[in-house]
Amino acid sequence: MCSGVYVHDSLPYSHFESKTKKITGENVRRLRRAANLSQERLSEISDLHPSSIGRLERGVLNITLDTLEQIALALNVTPDELLQNDTFPSNDKQVSVM
Repeated sequence: MCSGVYVHDSLPYSHFESKTKKITGENVRRLRRAANLSQERLSEISDLHPSSIGRLERGVLNITLDTLEQIALALNVTPDELLQNDTFPSNDKQVSVM
């Protein structure tokens, strides 16, 4: 029976970390622009520093789950929408974990 855990064949953990930050940042930027919000206005709504929004959108800022939730609320989306991967093809394979 499969537990739904995914691993990648040959890439180090740091690849997954930067990939997730990049995906999240691109989603925040896309949703912010769709809502016609500037980075500064999103920072005001989400109670984050304006430079944090820029760093997040560039994929260089590690954020907490609380911050992810703050941004999602400010953009009127669910946190999982910020993490969705519609850009990168999946090279992951599913494995069973006992």
